[in-house]
Amino acid sequence: MYDRLIEDMIIFCNADPDRVYLLGFSAGGDGVYAIAPRMADRFAAVNMSSGHPNGVSLLNTSNLPFEIQVGIRDYYSEEVSRCVRGAEFEKELNSCQEFFGCEYPHRVLVHVPEGHNYNDSYDVEELFGDSLDASEYDSYVLVNPEEYAERAVEEDWYSLFNQILAEFTEDVNDYELSYEDPDGFDEAIFEYVTDELGMDVTKDEDTNAVHYVNQYTRNPIPKEFVWDLSTRANKRKDTAFYWLKADFDVNEGVVRASYDEESNTVTIDVFEDVNGDITVLVNPRLIDLNRPLTIVTPNGEQTLEIEVDEDVAAASVRETGDFYLSWVYEIPVELN
Repeated sequence: MYDRLIEDMIIFCNADPDRVYLLGFSAGGDGVYAIAPRMADRFAAVNMSSGHPNGVSLLNTSNLPFEIQVGIRDYYSEEVSRCVRGAEFEKELNSCQEFFGCEYPHRVLVHVPEGHNYNDSYDVEELFGDSLDASEYDSYVLVNPEEYAERAVEEDWYSLFNQILAEFTEDVNDYELSYEDPDGFDEAIFEYVTDELGMDVTKDEDTNAVHYVNQYTRNPIPKEFVWDLSTRANKRKDTAFYWLKADFDVNEGVVRASYDEESNTVTIDVFEDVNGDITVLVNPRLIDLNRPLTIVTPNGEQTLEIEVDEDVAAASVRETGDFYLSWVYEIPVELN
């Protein structure tokens, strides 16, 4: 569905394939978590607000700017902590960047003292002009979401926040920590987080999701990227991911693909065993067709001349619906 929507917008509305964005709130945030890593090559940037990842891997989001927004007390339940799980991605994405040597652009915002709902979308000045003080609607966010994620689990902040909630209602079961706001509760949570727990907050971040994603333009042919083949949408007609391709029954393994312009060399590093073969897609916007191309895999290397195959080029445009992702030659490689 998403492939078709994007393709139709390109064809009928002259949309720019390099400026397609994905934003979702609550259950829509679940959708961003689910869709973005499976179609990372389609989007210029994404924003996830108040959703739960449901175990999804974000390994495929190298090169995809990914904003994650949560409220500090947004617990679906004690076991399902949307707030903590979102904040944990700060450390995970930083670790991916360090381990794979690829950029994982991201920003994690933990809103204080909010629960499920907060301002992630509207611009007060645009809506109300000079009639309101826009600064009153600015959101406080944590300076260090990684510290929050660690401490919230170790110190059981879910119970701590519910103890504060109990002070504002006769029966805490009448209220849900994520959604309710009895008079004075937000102020008490804010004071507790900043004073008792000693967490630093700032108002310097613009939390408007559209402002965040609109900074970015997609690079459809990155010189390096990570592909987790277990995180795919196998009902798509498009079996490619940037400039690699594999049948949908190839659904295990993690590879890192890189291209060196000086030597005109593609290197495929395997980090987890792949249960099948993949294909290198020769995109002339990336690879120099006038020189021999060298491909390096764990099995060794091969060097070959590239010839443009017009049938392959036409088929690639039909498959992706995105001429920036098209290719003119295919090179199967064995990884095992």
